[in-house]
Amino acid sequence: MNPEQLARMRSEALRMNRNAGNKLRRLRQKGVSPSAIDPRVPAERIRRMNSVQLAGYMDRMDTFLDRRTQFVGSRLGQPISKQTWEEYKRVEHAVNLRKERLFNKYGDRTLPTGENVRTRREKFGGVFGGFVYDQTGSKILDRKPYNFTDERAVRRTIESERKKLTRGFQLNELRKWRNQAYELIAQSGNPELANRVRSLSPEKFEAMWRLTNFVHDASIRYEIEKSKVERRPYSTRAEEQTQSNVDNIVSWAENL
Repeated sequence: MNPEQLARMRSEALRMNRNAGNKLRRLRQKGVSPSAIDPRVPAERIRRMNSVQLAGYMDRMDTFLDRRTQFVGSRLGQPISKQTWEEYKRVEHAVNLRKERLFNKYGDRTLPTGENVRTRREKFGGVFGGFVYDQTGSKILDRKPYNFTDERAVRRTIESERKKLTRGFQLNELRKWRNQAYELIAQSGNPELANRVRSLSPEKFEAMWRLTNFVHDASIRYEIEKSKVERRPYSTRAEEQTQSNVDNIVSWAENL
């Protein structure tokens, strides 16, 4: 390569360096810290590069300057590539679709409280961002980049959420919830009702667990029974109400 061609390559590499600086400034304005993704080298170093080094550097700059190379900022301003973020949202969508299956099937069923499943979810809110505690596994997620610290956190969550789509994970979750439900009712002094819960089909049990107040009422009923044993004060009215609520919810599930 003659000196004139080499000079043109260096001039083009310097131009790309400036364009990269402009892109990094725009990213900073959007809350993305550019330090981890800055592909530039000092101008003096570019002026010392040979043709092979320049070609490799310009290839890297082409990739960075490509419109498809985009980033969103995490809570700490760390860059998350657009490809990683879109992959996460696809997995999140698939997980949410599975959660919606029961809701779509039973959304118009009237609960023992008199409201239907759809109204109950609208009342308590059905979409959650961040990493909220989800005891029943029913919350629909809509996480944002600021819910994550960096791209590695997004990657870990992708793998975690993807596992939730496997049949093995779903069976283990259902088994865990069944055991919890049985223990809550059995230790509340109602083995007959506990056996009815155990006898529910997988789908009926899952609908009861995810779509009703079962977990809330059964937990209160359990705590009341615990208070009796420990001779702590408790509300007899709450005892009667929660027992009735749990009985009615189980009957509701049996009749789905």
